[in-house]
Order: sequence, then C-alpha cells, then structure tokens
Amino acid sequence: MHLACRGVLFDVAAERAWTRWAHEFGVDPGQVLRGMQGRRSADTVRLHLPAVVHAHAVRRIDAIEIADAGSTEPVPGARGLPGTWAVVTSASRPASERLGCRSQ
Repeated sequence: MHLACRGVLFDVAAERAWTRWAHEFGVDPGQVLRGMQGRRSADTVRLHLPAVVHAHAVRRIDAIEIADAGSTEPVPGARGLPGTWAVVTSASRPASERLGCRSQ
C-alpha cells in the first residue's frame, strides 16, 4: 500500500507554506501549487525564480515550512493507523522532523 504524507497524515501544510512563499516572492500561488508536489524545495524554486535569488528563496521556504509545522494537525484517523509505517516525502529533513516524522 502506498500512502502519501500530504494526503494521509497531514492536511494542507505544504500548500499553506508555498502559498505564503509565493506571495512573498511575487509568484502566482496557483502556478506554484500545481507544480510543487513531489519536488524538492530547491527544484520548485528553480521553476519560478531567477538563479540570483535561489539560495535565499530556498532558505525562506524551509523557514516557512518549519515555522508552520507546529500548527499542522494530522488528518482524522492518521494517528490510529495500525502497524509501522514509512513516510516518503520531498519535504526537508527539518520540516519533516518538526511534523513528527523521524529518520531511522
């Protein structure tokens, strides 16, 4: 069985973070959201901004995601999933850990 972290364990954390990021950088949030799932932050940033601001923009989305992770709630039923599960995500390690995902 394949479970996506975004769709099963956590609600719209990524969409909320990327929408905020898009507004801060003057990018259309809808365009960003359509292409960000399954991509690393750096790859998404490269799609929307010139190279001169990439490093800053990646640091900013990482900071937004980490700060927002504290307000993210699992979707109903996620905590009650039986057994041991692995999560595969394109989120940064700090953002994933802030959401409660731990590396083994």
